[in-house]
Amino acid sequence: HFKLDEFAACREPFEKARSLDPSLYNEPASVHLMLAAYSRKDADELKDQVDRLREDYPRKVLPIRMLTWLGLQMFQKGDFTSADDYLSLASTPDEPTYTDLLVWRHLGKTRLEIKHYDRALEAITIMLENEERDFWKADAYLDQAHAFIGKDQWEEAREAAHEGLSLAPPGAVQAGLQMVLGEIAMQRKDFESAAASFLRTASLFIEDTQIKPLALNKAAEALEAGGKQARAEEIRADLAREFPDWRPSGENPD
Repeated sequence: HFKLDEFAACREPFEKARSLDPSLYNEPASVHLMLAAYSRKDADELKDQVDRLREDYPRKVLPIRMLTWLGLQMFQKGDFTSADDYLSLASTPDEPTYTDLLVWRHLGKTRLEIKHYDRALEAITIMLENEERDFWKADAYLDQAHAFIGKDQWEEAREAAHEGLSLAPPGAVQAGLQMVLGEIAMQRKDFESAAASFLRTASLFIEDTQIKPLALNKAAEALEAGGKQARAEEIRADLAREFPDWRPSGENPD
């Protein structure tokens, strides 16, 4: 079945061989089951087979392309701990250029999600040293800014955000960088600058139903913190009129 590319049909006999005589067939059957799951692009099954093989044979070298695919699938599923695990296995930190930038990019992002900020910065630094495309470099600066914020290194975060904006990225990356500057200004209690950054984001993304209302809400909060209640109420009224169903994350409609 395996040689005929009948990867679903080969599963049962391999599992039987593995259970009937594990001393002889556990490793080869497990390898074939792993490869069959990869060939079927069944991420959950592949994860199970990879984890079992690694537990039984910790020194086993696994295919880099397969680990990369599995790590990216786990990232898409929101399983960031597993994504970090598999993408780290697929990376070569001692020889960073041997690893595709796609892996470093997602390692930076997944480590941010699990709040491993120092490890995130390691991957992001590799991205910044090797990425030549302005958009992805700006995206890396955005991730770097978030990592610095996670470490309470606000000045470094501000510098990273400005480096990213200097590359004039389009879309959500530019919005993210402007929002970071707003958050940094809020932390410094520079509420006027914070509101300006949030309002700048809203004006740049007038058609965006996620970025614009979030930016308007943040601007209103900054203005309220700065004692400009009347202007904050105007913005909240605009927000309610333009996005009547929008609520801040975690808040339920009345």
